[in-house]
Amino acid sequence: MVDTVARPDHDAVRLVTRLYAEWRLSGIEPPWNRQTEVIRDAMVSAGFATRSAHPIPDDWVADINRTVRWKLGCLHLMEPKKGYFDQAQLTDGGAKFLLEVRDVEREISGAK
Repeated sequence: MVDTVARPDHDAVRLVTRLYAEWRLSGIEPPWNRQTEVIRDAMVSAGFATRSAHPIPDDWVADINRTVRWKLGCLHLMEPKKGYFDQAQLTDGGAKFLLEVRDVEREISGAK
C-alpha cells in the first residue's frame, strides 16, 4: 500500500502526495482555501507545465488536489475531529504510514 501511494502514475500526483505527507506530519497545513494556490506554486517551482508550455490551469490543480485528498482520506489516517473548529489529528498508524511514504518518495527522488 505504501508503494502504491508513494509511486503514483503521474509525477504531479506524486508531488501533491509529498506535500500532503509533509503537511500532515508537521501538523502545519495551509488553510483549505489556499491549498490550490500553494500546490500550483509548488508545481510551477517543480517545472510542471502543459504540453503547450503554459502554466498548469487552476482546475487541473484543484482536480489533483481533490484526488490526493480523497485517496488519503480513504486510508483513515486522521482521527475524527472532536468539534467543528478543531483540527483533525494524525493517528499513530497514520504517522507511521506517511513516514514510510515519505521514505519511499525520497528513495525515488534521490533526496536525503
